[in-house]
Amino acid sequence: MGNYDKIFQVPNQETLYIYIDESSTLGLKKKEPYFVVCALILSESEKAPLKNSAKRIIRELSEKRQIDEIHASKMSFEEKQFAYNQLADKKFSLAYLVAHKESIHENLFRKKSVCFNYFVYLTLRSLLIETPIENISIIIDMRNIKVTSEKSLEEYLNGQLVQGGIYHKNITVNYGDSKNYYHLQIVDIFANAIYAKYNFSKNHFYRLIMGRFIQRERFPQRVFDKSSDSQYHNK
Repeated sequence: MGNYDKIFQVPNQETLYIYIDESSTLGLKKKEPYFVVCALILSESEKAPLKNSAKRIIRELSEKRQIDEIHASKMSFEEKQFAYNQLADKKFSLAYLVAHKESIHENLFRKKSVCFNYFVYLTLRSLLIETPIENISIIIDMRNIKVTSEKSLEEYLNGQLVQGGIYHKNITVNYGDSKNYYHLQIVDIFANAIYAKYNFSKNHFYRLIMGRFIQRERFPQRVFDKSSDSQYHNK
């Protein structure tokens, strides 16, 4: 299950770490109607166990083919199952947004940096507001610099909090090469599972992480089943 105590009850002097990856692109493609943003949410103590799991997964996969990084899109079903087995007993939480690309207003669609920043905010909105933790570190795969400048997202998220009357929290955003960030490789696995659910109705791996979600956002909501409204899951 998602570690809700970590998010809502830990001392506020700690740092909350959020690793973000996306699946699909902000462009229309056949058989790819949905865009996914996924966030892996960790406390300091949870980082090392997941890093060790990522190393173990790479080591195991390298016995059959040479790899130096986890890419879910290049993994077989059996390899993904092995990865999920390695992660099953680890503590972490997840949040995600899924957007129906054909329903995005053309003006927003043309401004990809604005669109991406807005989607990240929707993914994390409730978490950023509700957590008592003041220092929040967000790390994003550097390939996303293509759609947003290095500081625009950081300024946007902090601005959203100030606009809501929240002045005591500090959000930092950094971009890194996933080869050097094992946690970005881990969140890639989960983003791939969410992408597979919505684009291809393949639910196996999504079901394995359903208990980890603290935030699920659909955009725009009107195109999704009303019974699946975005919701914030409290413990």
